[in-house]
Amino acid sequence: MKAKGFTLIEVMIVLLLITVIVSGVTIAVNSASSDKDRLYAMGRTLFAQMQFALDEALIQQRLIGLRVQTDDTKVSVYNWHYYQDERWQPLEDPLQKVTLPKEVVLQVSVDDELLQTLLENSLNDLSEEQEVPPSIIFYPNSDISEFQLILAFKDDSQQDNYQIYIDERGQLTNSLIDKPTEDDR
Repeated sequence: MKAKGFTLIEVMIVLLLITVIVSGVTIAVNSASSDKDRLYAMGRTLFAQMQFALDEALIQQRLIGLRVQTDDTKVSVYNWHYYQDERWQPLEDPLQKVTLPKEVVLQVSVDDELLQTLLENSLNDLSEEQEVPPSIIFYPNSDISEFQLILAFKDDSQQDNYQIYIDERGQLTNSLIDKPTEDDR
């Protein structure tokens, strides 16, 4: 009597078909999503990375920093670093360098005394070239630099911003906020 069931090739073909269908649906959903949804997704990703960095700083008992840069072509980039041997070193896994789309800008304002001291030391030390410290620091005691970070469209006609900040309780917080319209000003 011959055993009944699926062969490995039949199972692989079914899995391939499912993958193709899921990919098609994902592409259709992403292309149909609004600019607000895309901005929200970028903001949620950055917020999740910040929560992870806060946990890593606590677990590994070292400073972890987020460096935000804008290059000559006005493209916003952010990447992660850790502090070791009196230098900021790139942190590769699992926090990767992210280049935002050209139409999106990342604005940061920070209020942090240690960060100011590190910045002054790096700018005053002429013995060797020092990198500018990260914009936001996650401390081993679960503290974070006081900051406000806004992800927004460069084009003023867009109405949406995504904000990540430290609230009055010292907690990492995020929200999707609307830019004021001309009528509100």
